Parts: sequence; structure tokens; C-alpha cells
Amino acid sequence: PNNKYVLKIYDDLNHTKSMVSLHTNLSNKIYIPKIIFNKNKQGYTLFNDKNYIVVYSFLDGVQIGKLDKLDEDIVKKIALKVRELHDLTSDNNHNLNEIPFYKEYDLDRKSLLHFDLTKGNIFYNKEIGFIDFDDAKYGYSIYDVSILIALLFFSKKRGVDKNNMNLFIDAYYGTDIELKNKEIKYIKEIAIDWINYTLENNDFNPSTEESFDVKKKLIEDTIFSESLIPFKECIDQKLYEMYQDIPFEEIGSNNQLKGVSYEKFLKISKKYVEEETTKEFDKEEFEEQERQEQAEQRHHTYGSK
Repeated sequence: PNNKYVLKIYDDLNHTKSMVSLHTNLSNKIYIPKIIFNKNKQGYTLFNDKNYIVVYSFLDGVQIGKLDKLDEDIVKKIALKVRELHDLTSDNNHNLNEIPFYKEYDLDRKSLLHFDLTKGNIFYNKEIGFIDFDDAKYGYSIYDVSILIALLFFSKKRGVDKNNMNLFIDAYYGTDIELKNKEIKYIKEIAIDWINYTLENNDFNPSTEESFDVKKKLIEDTIFSESLIPFKECIDQKLYEMYQDIPFEEIGSNNQLKGVSYEKFLKISKKYVEEETTKEFDKEEFEEQERQEQAEQRHHTYGSK
């Protein structure tokens, strides 16, 4: 009498069992609704010979969409809780379907995907909680990350919340930079695929369709992958031309690659990689070494003759 509950009626037995399994196994590990078992200790009850009743506990808290502001601390907590959900569910133990617009990527990390982490399905009550797993899928974890980013940080009204988006990404991956660099390059493609799939499979009113179209355009214009590329993987004509465009005194120190030939640029770059050093390039020292090498080469050539 003193508690609140949520009752859902399903018409598919496999989906019903998946929801009961998911909530039973995860509700003691993360903040999600618990299953209220019937008097026969079952998680669901047959109703009208064709439907199935599932009763969930009511999750206390405030939907983040009703907060005055989505501050940095809450964004970080959401990221950590989503990562925890993914880490706990690397195996498809709940018989969930895979993503309907699924693509094969050069990735290994898979998990349960909430697939609908809107501002109405994320609760805050000292800790972060999630409700409504009825759209849950199984697949690459980056799908959940991409869809959440599209839902929370891109909007027709507010534009792009890039600061909180980057905070979310950094908190989600933490110190796992290798995984971050491997996955975030797919965020844009997956988010756009999700929007296209959503628009094609729903009959939205014109205003909602416009909101999705604006969201899609904002995502298309945003750079998600800002990871550093090792210097040795960048040594080419394009990098050489970049150094030639940089003034001699405009990179915090002297740009002593300004004005050198492409052949000399390749030689200097090779030396950087071999020595694995970040010390400032000494042009005079390099040219003196080059003169010595040329003299030794001439001596070797003439001596041979």
C-alpha cells in the first residue's frame, strides 16, 4: 500500500522472459527497477491467455530531462554508469536481438545496449538509474554511446553541447585511451544510421521530423575523433606542406623545417623517429652532421676508385 509499482503488459513471451532475466540479474548491481515476483515465484503472469503481466518496482529519482541544468558532475556519473552497464553485460545472457541496422566494424567489445537512453529514461537520485529496457539490444557497445550522445548533446533548440559531450566521452573511457581511439571514430556514422533508421520506421509529426533532421545535420558537422596520431604515421607530402605553411616563429618555438627541401624533411623526420626524441631540432647541428656524412661518402667513393 505504501509503495509505487509499474505494471507492463507484453504480448511476446520471449521478450517477456528477456526483460525478467535482465532485471533480475542486473537490479542488484546497478540502479534499475526490480522484478516483483508473483505468489508462484514467477517473474511474469499469463493474462487473457495471450498477454503477460510483469510488475516492476518504481525507481525513485528525477528524470534528467526535468533538471534545470545537466551539470558536469551528473554527465560524468551518467558516463560511468553506462560504462558499468556495458562492462557487466559482455555476453548476451538475456536472449536479446541484435541491432536492426547493424554493421560489421573492426571492433571486439560487445554488450547489452539500452538503445533508448533518452532524458526521460535516465534518473538521478544521488546515483544514476535507468528505466525502460524494452528496446534493449545486443551488439557493439559504441552503438549505445553514439545514440546517447545524439539524444543528450544535440538538439534543435540548444544546438551542440560539445563541452558535456567531450566530458561524457572522456569519463566513459577513462584511462583506456587505446579503446577510445579505436571506437570514437565510429560515433558519427552510427549516430546518423540510427537517425535514418528511426525516421524510416516511425510516423512522426513534421516538428519531430524536423528536430531529427536538425540533429542529423549538427552531427554531420561535428568532429568526434580528436585522438593523437603517432608522428611516424604522418610523415608524407601533406605534413611537409603543413610545415611550409607555418611561419618560422609561430609554433611556440622556431619552425626550422620551414624552407627545407622535401628530401631533407624526410631525412630529419626519420631521425626524429629513430631517436624517439621531442627535443627541439637544431638546424645547424643537423647540417653539420649532413656535411660530415657527405664528406665520408666522398672519401669512400674516391678511395674505392
